[in-house]
Amino acid sequence: MKSKLLFSGRFLKVYGKESLYPNGYKAKVEYVKHPGSVAVLPFLSASQIIFIRQFRPVVGEYVWEIPAGTLEKGESPLSCVRREIKEEIGFSARSFEKLGLIYLACGYSTEKMTVYKANRLRKLEHKPQGDKDELIEVKVLTLREVKRKARRGEILDSKTLAALFLSGII
Repeated sequence: MKSKLLFSGRFLKVYGKESLYPNGYKAKVEYVKHPGSVAVLPFLSASQIIFIRQFRPVVGEYVWEIPAGTLEKGESPLSCVRREIKEEIGFSARSFEKLGLIYLACGYSTEKMTVYKANRLRKLEHKPQGDKDELIEVKVLTLREVKRKARRGEILDSKTLAALFLSGII
């Protein structure tokens, strides 16, 4: 069924459409159309992962996360993940392993995220340069610290928890 643009902002576009459920029920739904995204678990060593602690103004707090970002038009997920680790943590990786795909909020968004593991990292000479609205602290955590933070509810970011699950860490 045809979608109608309901709202267009700087970052989001909200659409509405009538949806037909498998049981014949019809309902009006509203959703955010998203081009897709990536997230990456960057392993500095077998027992160390580079995390970021990023200020998220919507929730008004710093959140423990892994590097992630939105696909640009025509960009492949692998190209995007290479760009994001460079921009957010100042590293490149010699190898990437695709861990899986996840929907971040399939009740109201089409965003599908490709999750990777990055190995054999190399520190770049330049400092990470996130966007102006990205307040990011880069921190190396041991697997033990990551597991402890996850158990204590200190890691609340869904993509990060999903990536840790897909990798077998938690």
